[in-house]
Amino acid sequence: MKRWCIPAVILGAFLLWAGASASAATFRLRSDFTATRTPITLRDLVAIEDCDPETRDALGSLPLFPAPPIGEARFVNRDEIRDLLILRGIDMRMHTWTGAFQIRIVTSPTAPTPPEREKNSSQLQTRAQERLTAALEDYWRRTFPESPKCRFEFVLSPEDVKWFSAADASLVVNRVQALSADTWLVDVLTQVGQEKNVTQIKVKCGPPSQVVVAARPLSRDVIIGRSDVALSERAGPVDSEIATQIEEVVGKQLTLAISAGKPIPRSALRDPVVIRRGDLIQVTVRASGVTVRTAARAKDDGVVGHLIPIETLDGKGKTIMARVVGPKQVEIYAMSPEAEASKNLLSRGGL
Repeated sequence: MKRWCIPAVILGAFLLWAGASASAATFRLRSDFTATRTPITLRDLVAIEDCDPETRDALGSLPLFPAPPIGEARFVNRDEIRDLLILRGIDMRMHTWTGAFQIRIVTSPTAPTPPEREKNSSQLQTRAQERLTAALEDYWRRTFPESPKCRFEFVLSPEDVKWFSAADASLVVNRVQALSADTWLVDVLTQVGQEKNVTQIKVKCGPPSQVVVAARPLSRDVIIGRSDVALSERAGPVDSEIATQIEEVVGKQLTLAISAGKPIPRSALRDPVVIRRGDLIQVTVRASGVTVRTAARAKDDGVVGHLIPIETLDGKGKTIMARVVGPKQVEIYAMSPEAEASKNLLSRGGL
């Protein structure tokens, strides 16, 4: 039993570190929340009312825990949020609660959905760019068969987008005039049904872009290795969200499945989860020169460098926040004056 008494004193001292004092507020808990970033803050979960703006901002910005993995829901009740706030040094006796008893939290796999008109406009722009790129590639392949691949850069007017994106549009490059070593004036003939249109597009030809693609089908939650991905050349514009370097994806964990040959978006990458909720983990507690190791149970998934709630195994079931440092390993730094007193007590053999 003595093995558990040592960390209990230090962890207890850790919970007494100085917290923020604020005016009384009312926390109205929401019933649902969709996260687009991590970590989850207090203002994400509750509406903070009946207090001054400074208090609302200070309380609302408090980080609580990481967002759940995409595709999974997490349910958190008032008591759990209250415990996390107490651990942040908030005196909960001065605040009141209203609203739902429990909130459901999910993580959005993409950015918020744009309005339908904006979404359609973006789709037409992409379709027009892809069609012109294909016509340019075909022309360059037939005209300059020995030349290396080229990345085409151009700007389309709204009128160009209208013609090039039509459902039955057919594009043919008719004539090319060199303006400089890498810039050309291109005549494009577009036919839509019985109608024809000729437009001139200034096109710059540069080295092809490279994007990271899956070398084989990759399932969700897989940790990407060097052999799982490859670089692929793209002649057309590349979405800024697509990974372009092998180094930025190797060692990361996928949040969704990727088919072979498909580009890997940066939004589908996260640091590997090295702790799963319910895991028995090793806790290292450091306080002014004293280091104690014990065990606890994780109350949430965790990645290296993030804070997660853990529960002690001393029979009291205390919940504290700890930083993930490795597979099934967390650390706590207790630097308060109370922790110093605990260290002195330990050095005197008081426990």
